[in-house]
Amino acid sequence: MSVSNPPTTRRLIGSSLIIGSLLTLLVATLPEEQTLGHILKAVFLHAALVQTGLIFFAVAGALGLAYLLRPNAGLAHWNVAAQGAALWIWVAYALSSMAATYMAWGIAIAWYEPRTRASAAVLGAALLFALLARWLADARFLALVNLLAAGLSWFLVKGASLLRHPFDPIGTSDSALFQAFFAGIFLLTLIAAGQLLWFLYLRARHRPVRQANLPRQQHAA
Repeated sequence: MSVSNPPTTRRLIGSSLIIGSLLTLLVATLPEEQTLGHILKAVFLHAALVQTGLIFFAVAGALGLAYLLRPNAGLAHWNVAAQGAALWIWVAYALSSMAATYMAWGIAIAWYEPRTRASAAVLGAALLFALLARWLADARFLALVNLLAAGLSWFLVKGASLLRHPFDPIGTSDSALFQAFFAGIFLLTLIAAGQLLWFLYLRARHRPVRQANLPRQQHAA
């Protein structure tokens, strides 16, 4: 079965191409910084992705809580989509982090950094939760792990100490230009992530339960 009807699919693809082009243009035209130079482009994208990832883990957690309180088929589909979106965003963040770290420090993975270990733990937990949810195919379990992943991601990442990693260099910057550029990159990243969430929701909603490996629904849903 198709993800959605053709007009909806075309609109989603078209809007995604526009957002992707705008994001690429904004990153490409970002001015060089005195210390980091062109590396700032990778750093800004990395920073936007980590914040977006945390937000979408929180969204998945909120949807999980909503399902646990009032289970229904619609919320089950949104939980499937939110878990997938948060995981894919976190994978993109991990890759961008490796690129930024290599460009700035000469190593792809700085294991000595508590933030790096925390991010890796979140990625491992999210992958494990996704695999278990797919295997068990239980709506309540999916909602529960979404809620757990939200708390775990925020606790580990925000609670991690920093060694070489600077503390909020963008928020404490005196440059209004750089802050404006980051705000634009962050906004476009959020919109792109929202489009991914919508695509995954349509994919879950328009496929039969067994074919999409969606959680089994209660008869009352």
